[in-house]
Amino acid sequence: MVRNRAVAGVAWTGGFLKCYAGALMNAALAFIVARPNMTTEAVSAFIAAGVAAHITCSFLTGFLSDWIGRKRTAVISAVLPLLSVSVLCVFADSKAGLIVGNVLKGAYFGLISSLMPVIVAENSPSGRRGGGAVGLQLSMQFGSIFGALCGTAVAWLQDVVGGFAWRLDFLLALFPALLFFAWSLRLPELPNPSRGRNECKNSAGGLRPVFRPLLIASMFMALMSLCGMGSIGGFVVVLMGKAGFGSVASNLMVTVIGVLTIIPALFAKTLIDRAGRRFLMRTGTVGIFVGMSGCGIAFALSGTDILTPTALGFAFAGFYALASLSFTFGPASCAWAVVPEILPGRFRAKGMSVALLCNQASTFCITTFFLPVAERYGYACWFLFFAAMSAAYVAMSWLVLPETNGALPDWKK
Repeated sequence: MVRNRAVAGVAWTGGFLKCYAGALMNAALAFIVARPNMTTEAVSAFIAAGVAAHITCSFLTGFLSDWIGRKRTAVISAVLPLLSVSVLCVFADSKAGLIVGNVLKGAYFGLISSLMPVIVAENSPSGRRGGGAVGLQLSMQFGSIFGALCGTAVAWLQDVVGGFAWRLDFLLALFPALLFFAWSLRLPELPNPSRGRNECKNSAGGLRPVFRPLLIASMFMALMSLCGMGSIGGFVVVLMGKAGFGSVASNLMVTVIGVLTIIPALFAKTLIDRAGRRFLMRTGTVGIFVGMSGCGIAFALSGTDILTPTALGFAFAGFYALASLSFTFGPASCAWAVVPEILPGRFRAKGMSVALLCNQASTFCITTFFLPVAERYGYACWFLFFAAMSAAYVAMSWLVLPETNGALPDWKK
């Protein structure tokens, strides 16, 4: 019982911290860009350093946790946010200080992203493993919402008192970071399947026994971004504006949709261990396909007599909300359960890192080219691409994805 509480505590505080600190950093970015010493090149270096650290540490986490163990890796991932907050608060007026602080932030983002799903999967009872994974997803959603609200409050305070009040965007991450650190110290020594006796026997076959599950896991995580929902979150306010909403209405609409996604996540938490992973995935991916197709058609018809500007705004918002709610019910809720469950124990942590690398590479490509391609060919082409990738996600969910039923067996050919 104590071990279950420790596992849940470290996973949920880690998930909350990752998205909470990410939302606060997004809020602080507006003030960082406005700093006199932050040139365009410096801002680009600041962002790129964090992204590079995130991707690198996500990939290395599986190897590190197999080498030194799950608990020690969790403690390292809990120390880094404390260092990041300290550096960012003290050296916020220095370009080098901001870059170092953001590298530390990206590093613990990567460690948490890759390690927490594995810890939950390997230490939860089979009948409640899916619920624990969805609980991790819920903690991330609450972190994003609460971080956005705190960032809004700090922005208001900066307008009132000026100066360096915006540094509170960094300091406010200290409290969940301390809680995450405390839970990581309470973790018992967690099992490491890569060192198990039976796993060592199975290692004689090399990578052949893990190739198929690793391919499915990588496809699963890559399509999370390629379907659009896992990659264009930072552009949604811009998209709402392109669809005809004003700045205030756009932000309000995005906030409302974000809050509404809690509802399908709660349903998913209840159903995932009863109805199964494939039921949630099949339902969710079909909803994403319909939503993305609707968004693409809405933008394709913009400026015509068929769809007025007002109708375009509400059509886009409605179809995007459908895609977002479906994504939460399906892939977002299932990912942290399905991917660890289909990977063999001796390769689970490493495989999770490889799958996340596919996800982040896809996200990087889409975020890099999203605006340039949209400006040249229109937003409709992107959403029709996302619809095509969603159709591939539907096909994978129906034809390829196995039903694990909460078990963590080795892959059987």
